Amino acid sequence: MLTSCRVLSRTRCAFADTLAMPPKKKAALGAKSGDKEARLETEVASLQRLLEIRSCETVAARRCEQERRAEAAAAAEALAQTRVDMLDVKADMLRKYQARSWAERTRAG
Repeated sequence: MLTSCRVLSRTRCAFADTLAMPPKKKAALGAKSGDKEARLETEVASLQRLLEIRSCETVAARRCEQERRAEAAAAAEALAQTRVDMLDVKADMLRKYQARSWAERTRAG
């Protein structure tokens, strides 16, 4: 579970390097409308791809967060159960000690 989060961060860094968009060039004064449309279509496709990648990263991050929360809840439950068990053991030991002490006192007296 921990490795999936680490892989996610490495993957995001790799994508960030490959998807960085170059600075926009200023259009020449006599640019044709076909060139503008082609450039806009390319930009839209690039932005859609970036949105898809970020959406996948978001889903993976949420899944990782849910796993972490589940692990934390399980650890808290295990700790609470350990405390209850320790109290039970202490109570049993105290009863045995008191019973032995009472038995020794009645035998001596």
